[in-house]
Amino acid sequence: MARKRKAADSTKPKAKARPRAKKKKEEEQSELPYSDDFLDDVRDELDDLEEELDDDVDDVEEEEDVDDSQDDTDEERGEETADGSDGDVSEETTEAAEPEAEPEPEATQKVHIYQLGKFLRTIDRVFTEDEADAFVKMYSEANIHFGRKAFATELADEPPQFLYQ
Repeated sequence: MARKRKAADSTKPKAKARPRAKKKKEEEQSELPYSDDFLDDVRDELDDLEEELDDDVDDVEEEEDVDDSQDDTDEERGEETADGSDGDVSEETTEAAEPEAEPEPEATQKVHIYQLGKFLRTIDRVFTEDEADAFVKMYSEANIHFGRKAFATELADEPPQFLYQ
């Protein structure tokens, strides 16, 4: 009897479940998350922005053309400047015209790492005072849970073996 039941069960059509699933998928795909009006508005805005960008590019190209034509007319005239040169700017004048930058501070400090108050190692880099302070602050805050701290000293100074809190 068990065999007859299996034979009877196998004759049932199983194809009905699949078409329903396909219909649901087709309905979900046909529904757009945005309305057609919204998409049309977005496309119009995109077209407007592209036109504005093209107009800006054309304006820039026209300005470059005007600048080039002015340089040509000066050379054609053969005009000279007040100091007798023919208008060419030398490298010396451009260097003198640039503002003098402040000299960078010298790197004079080293940073030492301590774990549970005992000297562990020295960072293999020379820091400026500001860089050393920033490094010490960030390292100590990030590693406080591990008992590690950073300490900055001058290059010539030896690191202390113990760091007392």
